[in-house]
Amino acid sequence: MMLRKQPTYWDVLVLSSFTVLITWHPYFLHGKINIFEIGLYLPGIQSVLNGEIPYRDVFHLRGPLELYVPALLMKLFGVHIGVLYSYFYVGSVLCLIFCALIAKEVLKRRFILYLFVPVLIARTFPRVVFTYWGGMRYALGLLAVWFIIKFFKSEKPRWLLGAGIVSALASLTSIEMGIYAGLGALAALAISFVLKVQDRGLVAKGLGMYLAGIALIAVPYGLYLAVNSALVPYWDATLTIVSNMQNVIDPHLVSVYPRNFSEAFAAMINPVHTNFKHMTPSYLYILLLVYLFWEYRNKKFSREDLMLICLGIYGFIMYNTGFRGIWAAQFEMALQPEKILLFFFAEMFLFLAIDFSYKKRTAFLICLRYFLIVAMIGSSLGYAIARYNHRFFVSKFIGAKIRGKDTAYLRPLSVVESRPLRIERAKGIIVPAAQADELEQIQEFIRTHVAKDEVLFTYPELGTYNFLVDRRFYGRFPLATFTWFNDRWHAELLGQLNSSRPRYIILGKEIPQYWKDVYLGLEPNRKKFQQMMDFIHSNYVLVHETPRSGIYQLK
Repeated sequence: MMLRKQPTYWDVLVLSSFTVLITWHPYFLHGKINIFEIGLYLPGIQSVLNGEIPYRDVFHLRGPLELYVPALLMKLFGVHIGVLYSYFYVGSVLCLIFCALIAKEVLKRRFILYLFVPVLIARTFPRVVFTYWGGMRYALGLLAVWFIIKFFKSEKPRWLLGAGIVSALASLTSIEMGIYAGLGALAALAISFVLKVQDRGLVAKGLGMYLAGIALIAVPYGLYLAVNSALVPYWDATLTIVSNMQNVIDPHLVSVYPRNFSEAFAAMINPVHTNFKHMTPSYLYILLLVYLFWEYRNKKFSREDLMLICLGIYGFIMYNTGFRGIWAAQFEMALQPEKILLFFFAEMFLFLAIDFSYKKRTAFLICLRYFLIVAMIGSSLGYAIARYNHRFFVSKFIGAKIRGKDTAYLRPLSVVESRPLRIERAKGIIVPAAQADELEQIQEFIRTHVAKDEVLFTYPELGTYNFLVDRRFYGRFPLATFTWFNDRWHAELLGQLNSSRPRYIILGKEIPQYWKDVYLGLEPNRKKFQQMMDFIHSNYVLVHETPRSGIYQLK
């Protein structure tokens, strides 16, 4: 009977508390600052804090809420990099909690839910959460899916109103997440309507509520953009990113991943293939298709199946698009819906076997029953514990204390010389001493040579410097390489520089190999890069050097 109890919200609360505990890291302000990654956010956040309008005044790679929300948090808690780090962490933890909420609706036994969450955390919590990346862009998409699933379970249209609102907010955080949730919702509603799984009037009303929820967010924001002359730049940015970013940033140059069906199929059927392990979730989505077809053929299609369709479509699209970053945290996050489906089918097969053993009651089947239960528990918890010991501070700390080992090694940068940064917007963050020296030297030069209201051009991807030294970036593009997405944008920036040249430019001395591979492996990018370097060296002279940067003054 204990195995058959249904999960409750109390179980979700318990598991959420466990999630926060196991993922907590007291030293999340320790570590080298990733200048490029947080440079995607910080200059835009600074721009918003200065009263500027995203897209009109500052280009941003994703949705405006990625700037507005951290800017609001900085208004409340101080203009500091640590606030952005905290935003990253909270977003990633919320993803896990929202997955637990979805699993609570999809899974039928609390026993399985308690096995699911530790595995989910172990496999999908991003390793870089505390430094330069976080999961808030995924959290709202998952929350929208939960709202949609709640509609199918309760048949109360108000849930779809909430789903529409959250889907719109997800799109304003990262446009694809809202679209994926929307596709899942529309597909499930369409199938429900065609197959008459639900009353067609109810489905039509639900669709109307979903669209109304989207409109409640999209219309006011669209009017806000139009009034502030930002609507055209917003659509220009969105369409360019969707249509052309993949032609400019090519991760395939540094990591091999399947780019078409034939390559994907070859990886699926070859266990020694480089991408075989990345392709294994595809078997689960194939299993889902088979299961749904079986339900349809046997005239057993139910609201539960509609829930699986929504989750499956959302998860499969995210999984498919995640291949461009199979080496990164984004791919791990893309596996979260798949893990829910994995435990759904594991639960189904386990309890089919248990029910069968109860009916037959032979010694063999009774032994098999207990073997399967023990195997399920052991494999789930064993896998989770093994990964916790490698990836999570709390687990490592407890293990070290039990073994009587010194825990000093758990502190990031414990084996290298490090110290706190003496920069107001990063005060207290512990970084390698070499990086601290670099950043403080730059700050001191800018403080004494560049006026507060003066713009500072940083190249190629040093927008973080603008935030740290509190100086506006030049033009609309805090990371100048984003202009490569559109020839018109590149021409815009070069034209501005030729007509209104900033006094100072900070130029990185060394181009990282990864950057060379991803960007300069493509001829159009090399051409644009050389044009900018020619402009700098023709019009500016080196006046100050740090170990990793050069500061140039207009001739």
